[in-house]
Amino acid sequence: MTSLSIQNAAAGYGHTLVLRDVSLEIPEGEVVCLLGANGAGKTTLIRVLSGLLPLKSGSIKLGGDDISRLDPISIVSRGVATVPEGRRIFPDLTVRENLQIGAYHRRRSYAGTNELDFAFEMFPRLKERADQMGGTLSGGEQQMLAIGRALMSKPKTLLLDEPSMGLAPILIQTVFETIAQLSRTGITILLVEQNAAAALDVASHGYVLDRGEISLHGRADDLKADPRVQESYLGLA
Repeated sequence: MTSLSIQNAAAGYGHTLVLRDVSLEIPEGEVVCLLGANGAGKTTLIRVLSGLLPLKSGSIKLGGDDISRLDPISIVSRGVATVPEGRRIFPDLTVRENLQIGAYHRRRSYAGTNELDFAFEMFPRLKERADQMGGTLSGGEQQMLAIGRALMSKPKTLLLDEPSMGLAPILIQTVFETIAQLSRTGITILLVEQNAAAALDVASHGYVLDRGEISLHGRADDLKADPRVQESYLGLA
């Protein structure tokens, strides 16, 4: 069963078309990575899937249901959570408060205790800093917080936009270990990432977005062996 399916998607800003006839599928319970250079349209696709940017044409289906015209809150309520590029935590709120905001759409009847425990289990460092202001955390800790906040909505599908950006190598390794661990819990993951080698190592399938269009796709192992991917994204001649 396909958890998330995008068919012939076109989207952009004003009269500028950024995505053109983009189709991809993220099978349930798997990690699919999306590679591409700066300006290829990766973040635009995340915005479309999050409900922040409307499609000009095409469709998005989640478990067979069309979610193309749903607003962001409705999409989160359907089980799709986003970890945005740049983390975008709330610097003047504590770690605990940042996490609790992730459960805002269930606030009338749900305290999020189980998910808070899960976030702290995934990221023990956040538990140690639960009462510390988010803005005082290191870059790696803020990325943990951004992922933890998304987990508070109890997602079935997680959209990760450049989670390793700006992190030291040892923290990048931690982030990708976390992605693999989340996948083992059954969460479906779309990973947008410029670190192609690490992304292909953790993903089962991958797509390459080039100037708003899908230029390559296939199993991760096949993409790693593709000379075009090796030359353009893996730094291999």
